Amino acid sequence: MQRPGNPVDTLVQLVETRLDAVTHRAGLARTIYQAQRFISHGHILVNGKRVDIASQRLAVNDLVKVKEDSRQLAPFVEAVAEMVARVRVRYLERSGEQMSAKLLYVPKLSEVPLLCEMSMVIEFYSR
Repeated sequence: MQRPGNPVDTLVQLVETRLDAVTHRAGLARTIYQAQRFISHGHILVNGKRVDIASQRLAVNDLVKVKEDSRQLAPFVEAVAEMVARVRVRYLERSGEQMSAKLLYVPKLSEVPLLCEMSMVIEFYSR
């Protein structure tokens, strides 16, 4: 599917609005792999409904929350305890008390803490 605009921006926006990415960036999981596991095991709710697909794309104002029964589990308690130390991103509103995060808007490339050169990734995969 062809999308208008800069392909680097588009790729980052697609990746950063995935449920696993939001769960991890919000601090509800310590790693992206832990976020994927939490989602597939049914511990994460989106707008009050259980979702078990880590790649599900979120829309603006979607609320991601840890299921009530899962909040006392050690991995969630540990992740939320470390939430304050994690890099805060402006496009997520997060709450340690509620164990939740809300996607406020689709982020731009400049707002996402990346550890790679995205233009090189695009160039590599466009061959």
